[in-house]
Amino acid sequence: MSGKPTIAHGKRTGFATLSKGGLNFDSFPMRLFTKGNAKHWNPADIDFTQESPGHRRDDRCRAVVDVQLGCQFMAGEESVTQDLQRSSRRWRRRAGSATRCT
Repeated sequence: MSGKPTIAHGKRTGFATLSKGGLNFDSFPMRLFTKGNAKHWNPADIDFTQESPGHRRDDRCRAVVDVQLGCQFMAGEESVTQDLQRSSRRWRRRAGSATRCT
């Protein structure tokens, strides 16, 4: 795939949240995630440098699985956000047409 991924519903060729360089914290789903957690915790504050060196060295397979699961979770969250945006626009249009009819 070359260029920017298409994220249109039913035509997806990639994800806005996930990229070759890591997470895109400027993407809409990540902005919602950050805003939703702001009162409770900031995931960016987690310092993985303090993780046990033995854990990093001995459990490479688990780390790969953890990354895969995290990526699948973010891809799912992005898809849900995209679906909610479409539904929200539809609800606003219906609400607007209902208020004009009364």
